[in-house]
This record gives sequence, C-alpha cells and structure tokens, in this order.
Amino acid sequence: MKIFKFIIIVISAAAAILFSALLFFVFTEYKPAESEVLTPVYDSALSQTADESPTPGGLRILTWNTGYCGLNTETDFFLEGGSNTDRLPLERQRTALNEIIGFIDAQEADICLLQEVDTDSKRSWSKDQLYTAVSVLKNYEAYYAINYKSPFVPVPLESPIGRVKSGIAMFSRYAVSRAERLKLPGQFSWPVRLFHLKRCALISSIPSPVAGKNWYIINVHLSAYDEGGMREMQLEYVKNLITELYADGHYVVVGGDWNLLLPGTDKTQFGSYNTSEENLGWVKTMPATWTPGNWQWCYDEETPTARSLEQPYSAGENFTCIIDGFLVSPNLRVDEVEAFNLRFEHSDHNPAAITVSIR
Repeated sequence: MKIFKFIIIVISAAAAILFSALLFFVFTEYKPAESEVLTPVYDSALSQTADESPTPGGLRILTWNTGYCGLNTETDFFLEGGSNTDRLPLERQRTALNEIIGFIDAQEADICLLQEVDTDSKRSWSKDQLYTAVSVLKNYEAYYAINYKSPFVPVPLESPIGRVKSGIAMFSRYAVSRAERLKLPGQFSWPVRLFHLKRCALISSIPSPVAGKNWYIINVHLSAYDEGGMREMQLEYVKNLITELYADGHYVVVGGDWNLLLPGTDKTQFGSYNTSEENLGWVKTMPATWTPGNWQWCYDEETPTARSLEQPYSAGENFTCIIDGFLVSPNLRVDEVEAFNLRFEHSDHNPAAITVSIR
C-alpha cells in the first residue's frame, strides 16, 4: 500500500511539474502583432534631416543569412540529419562574427539585409551580434525585427537549444522614412509553435528622386522544415504586398533567404552530391506560377548560396543550391548581380548582391 501511495505521489508531482512548465511556455510564447513600426537600433539613426537626406536613383544591396555565426564548415544540424548537438566554440563564433561583419563593411553596399542575427541566444553564447555589427558599420541606420524568441527550446533532448532571441536586420546608408515588421502567415501546430519561429518581413521605405515615389526594400526569411504549405501562404502574402506597392508606382526590391529553390534553378544546379534525399525534405521549389508578371529574379547561377547540414561541409559531397536572392520590380534596371563563393567558411549560406537603378 505504501509503495502504491509513493507511486501516486511521484506521478502527481511529475504531472504538476509538466503542467507548470507547459503553462510557463504558454504565457511566455512570443506573439508579435500583425505589424510593428520599428525604430533605429542602438542610436544608429543617420543625422540627415528630411531636406538634407539624399534620394538615391540606384542602390547596391547585399543579402546574407549569417547562420547566427554558428554554422561554419565544421558544423552540421540535427534537423537536417546531423548528429552534433554542441554549439560552436565561443572563439570560433567570435571569429565568424568578426569576419562576417568585416566582409560586409568591405562591400560598402547601400543596403544590407541579414538573416539569423542573434541578440541573446544560448547557441551563440548570449552574444549581441546586432550590437557588434552596429558598432562596426557606423555609417548605417539599422533596424531589427525579431522572428525567433523563446526562453527555452527543448530540442534536441540530449542538448537543448535553450534560450533563443534572433531576427532579421536591415542596414541602410540612407535615412529610412519608415520601417515595419510585418507578420507573415502560417504557423506550426500546437505545442510545436510555442518553441518555433514566428516569421516576418522587414519592410523599409527610402525616398527616391521621383516625387511621391519611394524605394521599398523588403527583407524576407521564409519558413523551412514544413511541408511547404506555410511557405506558399507566405509567398501569397508577399506577392500581394509587392504588387500593390508597384501598382502605386514605387520601386520594390525583395531580398533574403526564400528557403525555396529560386526559379530557373534545380537540385542538380551544381552537379552530383552525396546528401540523401531523406535529408533534403526541406528543399522545395518556388511555384512556377508565383512570380508577378515582368518582375526579375536576380541571382548568380554559378554560385551556390546554401548548403545541406547533414555533415560538416565537404565540396562535392554536401548538397548545394540557390535559395538566397532578389526579386526586382519592372520599373528598375538590374545593373549587376553577383554572389560570393566563400565556401561556407563562416555560415551555411554565401552572400549575394545586386545593383539596381531607376529606369
């Protein structure tokens, strides 16, 4: 009888702990608004007044998923078949962060669109990567939109991700008249959604030389590891947004990590690979009919922008593809497109850039 009572007490205590933990995660779930007006972070606002601020007729724009400076050539990732659950050592993450920011600074782009920038995450040793970037990129105005915020991510069980605060960032050499975080549709089912990303777009407007018409630069990082349904919902949202802006005569560039094979590319773009199809479930193709009429996709077809993470990087073995790039409205001329083959030294993505000008 005593054993029975002891078992009941243990089960009840365990249930109470689990219930309390669940309540904690329910009440701390990140629930962003449909739209949030953003302000420049860390006093990065440019000093020009509206009358003094330049109105660019062309822009050089860089995009890079920095992989929170924790996914270099030596790493794999459990959601893509990898087995290592340890975070990258602190010194190597510091090196990656410094090298990434140094590369961005050397490019002297007018606009930089970054994804997977951590500000307080266990996986990146609680380093505020955004603050470090702002400290170096002094001639930029910076905006930040959180898309991943959880006090504790419990997977993988043997070495949980733990606390995460991460997002997408936009740096501009021109004063931004308005920047917003726009909530993208779609979410994982409960309770997975408690610990998962809340995807968004970061949209910013910059006055152009044409009266009443603005540049609209949009940073996107669409969903991954779903069956594709969420990405389709997010694509529909983005399409409605950009076609409305273009219909009003504005100049629109969407850049970032689409988490979809860009139109005109496929899984064999860069030859054979050893990655099993089982570990390529995240690879989806951009719907053939999605692209708005006369809009231009811009990417360097000779350079992969992302790699698979089932193992550390080895050229010719890991799957590589193009999922990072730009979509440009028809009223813009594309003057240059390039990607930089950094061989995934400091991130599981390579950066890409374009130069565009008003027709």
